Amino acid sequence: MPLPYNISKTLEIPTEAFSDDGIAVLDIHGGRYDGHWVIDAFVAGANKRSDEPEIGGIETCYDLQRDDLTKDDRYPNLAVNTAYVWLHDEMKKLGWRLLAWDNFNGQQDPGMRPFYMAARAVIGSDKFVPSPGVKYADEMTV
Repeated sequence: MPLPYNISKTLEIPTEAFSDDGIAVLDIHGGRYDGHWVIDAFVAGANKRSDEPEIGGIETCYDLQRDDLTKDDRYPNLAVNTAYVWLHDEMKKLGWRLLAWDNFNGQQDPGMRPFYMAARAVIGSDKFVPSPGVKYADEMTV
């Protein structure tokens, strides 16, 4: 179940993020100080600088008085699911593919888990050639 969200920064993936095969890896990070998540996408890589700007982002939004999920242990995973839906929809608009999706929330310190989320996505541009018989992340449901 994804949370309602607004796009805070339109997703713009630089061409240099893609390999010659049309594949790019994105890191998705989010945090919350109160109820709503701020989730940003970054180009992943060993040469990533900490001051590198986000390439897109969303903010979750829902009526906290009506449906307060912040105390639910599933809340960080709902943020990951929301990021998946956002990225999936953006890839579809571009005619690209969401190839792989990894949720890293289980690697967070237990005391920090309610406030941070992390995931990694592998995407394929229009240059990506799918392998026959392989099931990609955009064919799965959250």
